[in-house]
Amino acid sequence: MRIVIAGVGAMGCLLGACLGSVADVALLGCWPEQLTALRRDGLRLEHPDGRVTRHTLMVASDATHVAPASIALVAVKSRQTPAAAQAIAPLLSAGGLAVTLQNGLNNRATLRAVLGDERVALGVTAQGATVIAPGVVRHAGHGPTYLGRDAALGPSQLAYLHELASLFERAGLETHVVDDTDGLVWGKLAVNAAINPLTALLRVPNGALLEHEELVAVMRRTAAEVAAVAAAQGIPLANDAADRAITVARATAANRSSMLQDVERGAPTEIEAICGAVARAGLAVGVPTPLNSRLLDLVRQLEAGQPPVQPGDVAGLVALLNITEGKAVEVIDSIAGVRAIRRQQGEATLGFVPTMGYLHEGHLELVRRARRENDITAVSIFVNPTQFGPTEDLSRYPRDLARDLALLRAEGVAFVFTPSDALMYPPDFQTRVLVGGVAQPLEGARRPTHFEGVATVVAKLFNIVRPTRAYFGQKDAQQTVVVRQMARDLNLDLDVVICPTVREADGLAMSSRNKYLEGQQRPAATALYRSLRAAEALWLAGTRDGEALREAMRAVLAAEPLARVDYVSAADPATLSEWDAAIPPGAGVLLSLAVFVGRTRLIDNFLLPDGEPAGE
Repeated sequence: MRIVIAGVGAMGCLLGACLGSVADVALLGCWPEQLTALRRDGLRLEHPDGRVTRHTLMVASDATHVAPASIALVAVKSRQTPAAAQAIAPLLSAGGLAVTLQNGLNNRATLRAVLGDERVALGVTAQGATVIAPGVVRHAGHGPTYLGRDAALGPSQLAYLHELASLFERAGLETHVVDDTDGLVWGKLAVNAAINPLTALLRVPNGALLEHEELVAVMRRTAAEVAAVAAAQGIPLANDAADRAITVARATAANRSSMLQDVERGAPTEIEAICGAVARAGLAVGVPTPLNSRLLDLVRQLEAGQPPVQPGDVAGLVALLNITEGKAVEVIDSIAGVRAIRRQQGEATLGFVPTMGYLHEGHLELVRRARRENDITAVSIFVNPTQFGPTEDLSRYPRDLARDLALLRAEGVAFVFTPSDALMYPPDFQTRVLVGGVAQPLEGARRPTHFEGVATVVAKLFNIVRPTRAYFGQKDAQQTVVVRQMARDLNLDLDVVICPTVREADGLAMSSRNKYLEGQQRPAATALYRSLRAAEALWLAGTRDGEALREAMRAVLAAEPLARVDYVSAADPATLSEWDAAIPPGAGVLLSLAVFVGRTRLIDNFLLPDGEPAGE
């Protein structure tokens, strides 16, 4: 039996060492220091009973150096799942099985999009492992592993699942094959959400959290949010999630969480797959998750080199997490009402997020940044009819004001402006804002009145709200260029701030229109992200030919039968003029595309400065 393990971190090495005694195992990874140490010295494994053993592991950084396998175990960080899926796809035999043993949600879906539903199983392990130094792993504690007997598995995959369980048992790892692992995954997610972000922010081991009643309270509330989101999806957690988090922290008191270790070595954390996944799932089912959302925001700041608190500053962290029920967000539906509240606010800076409602995590990221950078934050919710063409989806556009207000209340928004069509466009309305060249290609060429509607409504909102800063997402790349051009041309007294695109775990850019995707359309929609990645890879390899970049995107999209291309573009980020052959030295490129998946038209983009990866 040949097994390939994607991941050379603590869990990958632990599994490799244990399974290496009963099977032919190879590890595939991209952590240079770890690979070097494993090749040079082998693995030093420190056992829970104090023993130390050494293991020679077959490790590789390139799938071409790994023999085909019947089983693949995926033990990489969630952000690496798309790359891991591509790496193991050519290695896995036709009837082979891939099992994800990762933290977070959506890893199974990401693997299935590449490998097929019948070849991917979900697993959960309570085995504890931590990297002490490159080439040195501590087996922090024994716990059961559960492998899911998913109904989608094919006959050969099901046979491999039971064979894998047998191999785990022979290797000394308690293992159970179960019919449903969803509850186990959510239970582990609750524990991770309650422990890992706090340890990373304070830079302390797990047990230190239990020394402060305020932190224990935060842990309980964070885990309870996860349980509430799971319950809303029909997944009741078998045990009290909050109690479980406390028990695990006590049992692993000396452990330094994987998130803390990532922070210490300057690596990206799994906050997106843990608290980020909870926040996104909460949005989908209408369950507010203020603590998970706030922890997500704080760890992102930490990753960006801007620690929100100093190590060990429990009081400071608790103050930042002091989320109370508070009063309902103030909803204003008149221009006079907005201007009155702005007069009351005096010289306070105001961050403004204009939206069309049906909020998702991308919108809330704009709100959080506005809160960090301003004294007061305001949001508008207005489905602007003038930016929809006669054949577009104005009537279908999703609306849920009550849900949106609950989410904004949890984010601490000062007021929400909800004007009516009649207020914004009274019967005698005659003025339009027309932006020139940058509004004409791409979206402008296909939706001729769109940016006239956008520029007009944004100019009106800016004049009504009078913000210090206004926040827009990079996902609507051409819109950001148009709005900035308008603000410059009209000498508007505000800063237009553009924030990175927020994505699902499989790379799909978040959009209110994603709710229209049905069945296989949802995994098919990841073709947009994959096509951008393909062009980005050429760019980073030195390609400076606009047509070559566009062709790379077209090739990926052509391989997806549910995708129908509207356009692909490789353009000058400032003018939006297409780059043809040679892109001048020092110039960047805006890769963008619009693609129909079913009836749903999706857009996405990467902005690539010369020689830099995409800022997502």
